[in-house]
Amino acid sequence: MGELEKGIQVHDRIKRNRIQIDSFLRTALVDLYAKSGRIETALGKFEASPDKNLFTMGGTN
Repeated sequence: MGELEKGIQVHDRIKRNRIQIDSFLRTALVDLYAKSGRIETALGKFEASPDKNLFTMGGTN
């Protein structure tokens, strides 16, 4: 759970600072939430992606 909490903190900082989320960062967020069992959150991030492609579907390994 420690890694998920760190990831959430980073995601919150991204939102607070209005950092542009590109396809690489969005894929990392989807991967973080999916691997942590937060499937609904991961799916929401994926669905919000304007540039879905094979790489965003596959996640980062």
